[in-house]
Amino acid sequence: MDSDNHYCRRLGIPLPDLDAALTKPDLTLTHVVALALLEAGGPLTFEAIAERLARLALPPRLAAAGLPAALRKAWRGQPPVVRDPVDGRFYLD
Repeated sequence: MDSDNHYCRRLGIPLPDLDAALTKPDLTLTHVVALALLEAGGPLTFEAIAERLARLALPPRLAAAGLPAALRKAWRGQPPVVRDPVDGRFYLD
């Protein structure tokens, strides 16, 4: 477990393997956002999330032109991914 990763340390889990997670057939873009936040260990902007995901080979069902726009559309405003109204970053509830 990465001791600098606040989320994983708090949950007592290892860093997620995003590449391995992308092989799961029922994985949604919202799940990928939550995993990216877990991997980062703290809040991120949608742009930063999109940058993290851009380095991955997303399956065709998740890959979309304009990834930041697709991420915004996938986010439903409900836990576990929530938005800080002050700074606009997204974090895990």
